[in-house]
Amino acid sequence: MLDTGSYSGRVSRVLRAGGLPLLAAALLALAVLLPPMVAPVTAQESGVELLIVEGRRSDGSGGQFVSANSQTISEGLDVNYFIRLRTQPSADVTVAPASSSSTVEVNTGSDDPLTFTPQNWSQAQNVQVFTYPGAADDENAGTITHTVSSDDSGYDGLTPSFTLDIVGTNSGCTASVAPELTVRPWVNRGSMENGFRIEVVPSAASCGSTPMVGYDTAFKENDGQWSYRASTRAAYPSASTYSVQPVVHSLYDVSSGSTYKVKSRGITYQQGPTPWSPEAEVTVTPATVEDAGGL
Repeated sequence: MLDTGSYSGRVSRVLRAGGLPLLAAALLALAVLLPPMVAPVTAQESGVELLIVEGRRSDGSGGQFVSANSQTISEGLDVNYFIRLRTQPSADVTVAPASSSSTVEVNTGSDDPLTFTPQNWSQAQNVQVFTYPGAADDENAGTITHTVSSDDSGYDGLTPSFTLDIVGTNSGCTASVAPELTVRPWVNRGSMENGFRIEVVPSAASCGSTPMVGYDTAFKENDGQWSYRASTRAAYPSASTYSVQPVVHSLYDVSSGSTYKVKSRGITYQQGPTPWSPEAEVTVTPATVEDAGGL
């Protein structure tokens, strides 16, 4: 059986007899043999990261997040960029994007700022930006500022910005013929109410060797204002996108007795849209409805 009392007594006698200097010398020798201690790597500086998706094709496949603080957009169209935090905050962080330009509209999906919590801080949140037609006649760039607020001092008061390079109409492109319109009956299966829709086939556009990445349409009821919508296009135009062919856009709900005008244009990669096509016009009456059994 181990006599702990006599063992501790012997250790005390050794230390009193000059063993302490020997112990210190042994520890010093061990420190020389061990590699030097390295200071821990500090976390990446807190900040708000702005992202775009690069390389996404017109069929919606592919693409990856890329850090960026600017994006090219053709006038009259919308573009998306994304926001996420670089490091985990100790408190909620709100980011409110806004533009002072009357021709640039910023949409976060609600009237509220984006909120990042200590749980979802690394998940990118979407911001949609729309430029009104004609914006490039007045300015060729727009700045979106971000107001950042938080009880985390590493984030509170940051002011990152995102720049839009607005591309105007490419006058060198060829305006095409008027789009094709077809009026069809439609039944809202939720309310069982009958209605009508106009199918729009955008007219093909040509712009030399510059590929088309989509088509845009403008729609007007009677003497109202033009409403601009994207028919189909690459969500994030880049050099790797495919050329897009005209497709049927069938989301226009219309009313019987009204007259509608529709025009279209092609969207090119970083060269701006083509000029608007001639207008197509149709008055919705029972005689103009093609009975195809609904959409």
